[in-house]
Amino acid sequence: MRISDQYIIITLLSTLGLLFALNVVLGTLGTFWLQIRKRTEDIGIMRSFGAKRRHLFWMIWGEGALLTLLACIVGQLIWLQFAVNIGLADGSARAVSLRETDWVSTFWLHFLIVCAIQYVLLLIIVTLGMVVPTFRAMYKRPVEALHHE
Repeated sequence: MRISDQYIIITLLSTLGLLFALNVVLGTLGTFWLQIRKRTEDIGIMRSFGAKRRHLFWMIWGEGALLTLLACIVGQLIWLQFAVNIGLADGSARAVSLRETDWVSTFWLHFLIVCAIQYVLLLIIVTLGMVVPTFRAMYKRPVEALHHE
C-alpha cells in the first residue's frame, strides 16, 4: 500500500500547526504566570490597604484583556496586509482559481469573524494563564505576600 504524497503533506502540516499552537498556548500561559508572580508584592500592598479580591482580579484581568486586544490588532493588521498584497481582499486571486462561493467573495465578513474568534480564543488562554497565580497571590495574607519578594 503506497501512502500518497498529499496525505504526507497534510499530516506534516497538521503536526507543525499543532506544535505551533501548543507553543503559543504555553508561551502565553508562562508569560502571564510570571507576570502575576512578580506582582505578588503589589497585590499584598493593595490587600493591606483594603482592596477587595474581586477588584484585584478584574484589574489584572482587564490588563490581560487589553494586552490581548493590542496583540490581536497588530496580528490582524499583518494578516490583512498579507491578504491585500496577494490580491485576496478584492476577490481576484492570482495564484489560485477560486469559485465565487469561496470565502474570498465575502472577505470582510470572513476577516471580522476570524478576528473575533481569534480574540476570544486568546482571551481564554490569557484567562487560564492568570487565574491560578492570581488567586494564589490574592489569597495570601498581605504579610506573606510582602515577604514573598
